[in-house]
Amino acid sequence: QKVWFVSNNPNLDIKNKDCFILEGTIKGKAGAENLFGASRDLPLISLEKISNVSCLDVKYPAFKTLKINESQTFGNIKFTLHEIQFSEEHTRALVEVENLGNSYGITFYSHQSNILQGKSQFPAEQFMFLNVDYERVESQIPNNIVEKGYIFFDPISDGSFKILFEATEKGNSYSDYKDHEFQFNVN
Repeated sequence: QKVWFVSNNPNLDIKNKDCFILEGTIKGKAGAENLFGASRDLPLISLEKISNVSCLDVKYPAFKTLKINESQTFGNIKFTLHEIQFSEEHTRALVEVENLGNSYGITFYSHQSNILQGKSQFPAEQFMFLNVDYERVESQIPNNIVEKGYIFFDPISDGSFKILFEATEKGNSYSDYKDHEFQFNVN
């Protein structure tokens, strides 16, 4: 659905595919005519507040969010689990992966991410066709670069679980590579 509005605010920065919450007061109506001569009434709205919001949150609202903000460091990889969001369609984890100084780079294996709950496992969804833009974590992370984004899983039930992530520090040769597993217990 497209919305058209006019603003005299020179600081308003709106791009294609941005999502907003528009708040205002209906002030009446105005008549309009289309190219074929048909007329219709359009509401006149006094726009009072514009809030830029995540399109992911608009299309797939989280009914519950757990703030974790926990970091683990192994070798030259710092991994932070910021939060877990639960929606009807999926469970998503907002993560950050930082290369702390490996000049060969690190590789983050988002497809190896897994949630373990009870006797069930929920592997990361690789081809999540959400029809919405969202932050993604690149798999190849050069020296001193930070990547932040979402990893998606099937919906899980309420209760405690463990979430696992894997990354590898590269080296001069394959025998110098170091695999690391990051585990977070969520209650």
